[in-house]
Amino acid sequence: MIDLKQFTNGRIQCWLVVTLMLLVATLAGGAETNQYWAYVGTYTGKGSKGIYVSRFDAGTGELSPLKLAAVAPNPCFLAVRPGNASLITAADVATNGQVLAYGIDRKMGELQPLNVQATGSKGICHVSFDGTGKYAFAASYGSAQIFAWQVGADGRLGERTASLQHSGSSVNRARQASAHAHQIIADPGNKFVFVCDLGMDKVMAYRFDVANGSLTAVNPAFTAIVPGSGPRHLAFAPGGRFAYLINEMGSTVIAFKYEAETGRLSELGTYPTLPAGFTNGNTGAEIVVHPSGKRLYASNRGLNSVAIFNIDPVNGLLTPTGQVSTLGHTPRFMTLDPTGNYLLVGNQDSGSLVVFRVNGADGGLVPTGQVLALNSPVSVVFVPVAE
Repeated sequence: MIDLKQFTNGRIQCWLVVTLMLLVATLAGGAETNQYWAYVGTYTGKGSKGIYVSRFDAGTGELSPLKLAAVAPNPCFLAVRPGNASLITAADVATNGQVLAYGIDRKMGELQPLNVQATGSKGICHVSFDGTGKYAFAASYGSAQIFAWQVGADGRLGERTASLQHSGSSVNRARQASAHAHQIIADPGNKFVFVCDLGMDKVMAYRFDVANGSLTAVNPAFTAIVPGSGPRHLAFAPGGRFAYLINEMGSTVIAFKYEAETGRLSELGTYPTLPAGFTNGNTGAEIVVHPSGKRLYASNRGLNSVAIFNIDPVNGLLTPTGQVSTLGHTPRFMTLDPTGNYLLVGNQDSGSLVVFRVNGADGGLVPTGQVLALNSPVSVVFVPVAE
């Protein structure tokens, strides 16, 4: 015969044990996912030596003191391979620009050199991976070339699978006398690759074959931008229905509808990143879409601000909501942390990395007081800490 009191007490004890186990697991999991290595790429002409690393607490927004992770020449842009085991950087040098690959020690944050691929081009300024991590891409600003390589299981850059040359110009003879490839990224579906070419005022579109890493121009081969705008960086919204382009010379953001099956970008509207009445010199730099799909951030070098926009989730149109000072000079780069709760801004000319908290209600930015000094920061990427 079953003793109901004993049975009930046993159930309660069992429930308490299970609940305690779940709580411990949740806390342990939360602690791990809240801790990230933040790797910072720099220009090394003004005292910095390469790639630096800080431990970032996504629960508090705190950064640990920076340490040198790898000595490298002008590692101006970083990209982490899907899976977080390795990263690549663009070595922005005057001749024979290189792409460097590093293995990541996720426990200690250290980087181990893997290999180097020389390109023979000038000014490699941007690198990225395809969605599978099996291929790496690079764009050359000085030589207007784009490249693709196979990536080995160990993160090493292998055989080159694509090398294409841009040719053209636009209306600003001082800056657009020739083509300048400024960014290369795959779309969310991993079917197309887009290249923002500042010199031609075009966003070039290529069909990407994941079987062999080839890039083939689509029809139409490009999206033409208003002459003199200088397209710099493109960012896709979550879901892939919309994409947003920041124009460096025009200080504008263009909203596009994106057709994932054809790779076509259709313009929806153009928005200034500057407030009315601002007449001093300015160039647009970075563009970031919040993972919620509700906010967009664009940085201004000159006004030294972040322009904030609301995104209409139905039609993709933007509404400007304000400007926030970056608390420094020349915000060349900014990025959201993996939780979307913090925005990190790299002020290149004032040598500072500044952390802002993202207000969940309206997407506004609030300084956290976290500021790290570093000469010429130009790129930040995150990798989860392995405890």
